[in-house]
Amino acid sequence: MSYYSQIRRGIDKVAPTLFADTDMTVSLTWRVFKESIFDTVQRKNIEVYEDHTVIAVKVMKEFSSTAPRALVPGAGGLIQGEIRFVVQMEKAPPDYGYRDMLVDGGVTYAIDEYSEVLKDFVLIDVKGLG
Repeated sequence: MSYYSQIRRGIDKVAPTLFADTDMTVSLTWRVFKESIFDTVQRKNIEVYEDHTVIAVKVMKEFSSTAPRALVPGAGGLIQGEIRFVVQMEKAPPDYGYRDMLVDGGVTYAIDEYSEVLKDFVLIDVKGLG
Protein backbone atom coordinates (compact mmCIF):
# COMPACT_ATOMS: atom_id res chain seq x y z
CA MET A 1 0.00 0.00 0.00
CA SER A 2 1.40 3.38 -0.96
CA TYR A 3 1.89 6.27 1.46
CA TYR A 4 -0.66 8.31 -0.46
CA SER A 5 -3.29 5.58 0.03
CA GLN A 6 -2.62 5.59 3.77
CA ILE A 7 -2.84 9.38 3.94
CA ARG A 8 -5.97 9.34 1.75
CA ARG A 9 -7.80 7.08 4.23
CA GLY A 10 -6.95 9.41 7.13
CA ILE A 11 -8.06 12.49 5.21
CA ASP A 12 -11.33 10.82 4.24
CA LYS A 13 -12.03 10.13 7.93
CA VAL A 14 -11.03 13.52 9.37
CA ALA A 15 -12.05 16.09 6.73
CA PRO A 16 -15.85 15.71 6.98
CA THR A 17 -15.73 16.10 10.77
CA LEU A 18 -13.32 19.03 10.63
CA PHE A 19 -15.34 21.01 8.08
CA ALA A 20 -18.62 20.27 9.90
CA ASP A 21 -17.31 21.71 13.20
CA THR A 22 -18.84 25.19 13.50
CA ASP A 23 -16.25 26.18 16.13
CA MET A 24 -13.42 25.61 13.65
CA THR A 25 -14.98 26.91 10.45
CA VAL A 26 -16.22 30.16 8.96
CA SER A 27 -18.51 30.84 6.03
CA LEU A 28 -16.64 32.88 3.43
CA THR A 29 -17.73 34.72 0.34
CA TRP A 30 -15.12 33.89 -2.27
CA ARG A 31 -15.21 36.66 -4.88
CA VAL A 32 -13.77 35.18 -8.08
CA PHE A 33 -12.38 37.83 -10.45
CA LYS A 34 -14.01 37.60 -13.89
CA GLU A 35 -13.01 40.69 -15.86
CA SER A 36 -12.20 44.37 -15.82
CA ILE A 37 -14.46 46.66 -17.85
CA PHE A 38 -13.78 50.31 -18.65
CA ASP A 39 -16.68 52.53 -17.55
CA THR A 40 -16.77 55.55 -19.88
CA VAL A 41 -19.00 57.55 -17.52
CA GLN A 42 -16.79 57.11 -14.45
CA ARG A 43 -13.66 56.94 -16.61
CA LYS A 44 -12.16 54.05 -14.72
CA ASN A 45 -11.96 50.28 -14.84
CA ILE A 46 -14.67 48.39 -12.97
CA GLU A 47 -13.75 44.92 -11.77
CA VAL A 48 -16.40 42.24 -12.10
CA TYR A 49 -16.53 39.36 -9.60
CA GLU A 50 -18.64 36.24 -9.22
CA ASP A 51 -19.49 35.39 -5.59
CA HIS A 52 -19.38 31.86 -4.16
CA THR A 53 -20.05 30.80 -0.57
CA VAL A 54 -17.57 28.29 0.87
CA ILE A 55 -16.88 26.81 4.29
CA ALA A 56 -13.27 27.20 5.42
CA VAL A 57 -11.12 26.52 8.44
CA LYS A 58 -9.58 29.81 9.59
CA VAL A 59 -6.07 29.48 10.98
CA MET A 60 -4.51 32.47 12.71
CA LYS A 61 -0.79 32.00 13.19
CA GLU A 62 2.14 33.98 14.53
CA PHE A 63 0.05 36.71 16.15
CA SER A 64 1.74 39.27 18.35
CA SER A 65 0.79 42.58 19.86
CA THR A 66 2.70 45.78 20.48
CA ALA A 67 0.37 46.80 23.29
CA PRO A 68 2.37 48.48 26.09
CA ARG A 69 0.56 46.53 28.83
CA ALA A 70 3.09 47.23 31.53
CA LEU A 71 3.32 50.95 30.85
CA VAL A 72 -0.27 52.14 30.42
CA PRO A 73 -3.29 50.19 31.71
CA GLY A 74 -5.89 49.64 28.98
CA ALA A 75 -3.60 50.80 26.21
CA GLY A 76 -4.13 49.38 22.76
CA GLY A 77 -1.54 48.42 20.23
CA LEU A 78 -0.98 46.99 16.80
CA ILE A 79 -1.86 43.37 16.24
CA GLN A 80 0.28 41.62 13.68
CA GLY A 81 -0.07 38.15 12.29
CA GLU A 82 -0.95 35.91 9.42
CA ILE A 83 -4.29 34.41 8.51
CA ARG A 84 -4.70 31.30 6.43
CA PHE A 85 -7.91 29.73 5.21
CA VAL A 86 -8.17 26.04 4.35
CA VAL A 87 -10.88 25.05 1.86
CA GLN A 88 -11.73 21.63 0.52
CA MET A 89 -10.65 21.46 -3.12
CA GLU A 90 -14.01 20.07 -4.24
CA LYS A 91 -15.80 23.07 -2.65
CA ALA A 92 -13.48 25.73 -4.11
CA PRO A 93 -14.91 27.67 -7.04
CA PRO A 94 -13.52 26.88 -10.47
CA ASP A 95 -10.92 29.19 -11.98
CA TYR A 96 -9.79 30.81 -8.73
CA GLY A 97 -6.66 32.93 -8.76
CA TYR A 98 -4.62 35.74 -7.23
CA ARG A 99 -7.04 38.52 -8.24
CA ASP A 100 -9.84 36.97 -6.17
CA MET A 101 -10.93 38.25 -2.75
CA LEU A 102 -12.27 36.51 0.33
CA VAL A 103 -14.85 38.16 2.60
CA ASP A 104 -15.12 36.95 6.19
CA GLY A 105 -17.69 38.70 8.37
CA GLY A 106 -17.32 42.06 6.65
CA VAL A 107 -13.52 41.94 6.42
CA THR A 108 -12.19 41.67 2.88
CA TYR A 109 -8.92 39.85 2.23
CA ALA A 110 -6.74 39.74 -0.88
CA ILE A 111 -5.13 36.42 -1.72
CA ASP A 112 -1.41 36.67 -1.01
CA GLU A 113 -0.48 33.06 -1.74
CA TYR A 114 -2.31 29.81 -2.32
CA SER A 115 -1.27 26.21 -2.68
CA GLU A 116 -3.05 22.99 -3.40
CA VAL A 117 -2.32 20.09 -1.06
CA LEU A 118 -2.81 16.46 -2.09
CA LYS A 119 -5.59 17.41 -4.51
CA ASP A 120 -7.81 17.76 -1.42
CA PHE A 121 -7.29 21.20 0.07
CA VAL A 122 -6.50 24.75 -0.98
CA LEU A 123 -4.38 26.64 1.57
CA ILE A 124 -4.90 30.38 1.16
CA ASP A 125 -2.69 32.98 2.82
CA VAL A 126 -4.35 36.39 2.82
CA LYS A 127 -3.73 40.03 3.60
CA GLY A 128 -6.47 42.29 4.90
CA LEU A 129 -7.91 45.09 2.83
CA GLY A 130 -10.26 46.53 5.45
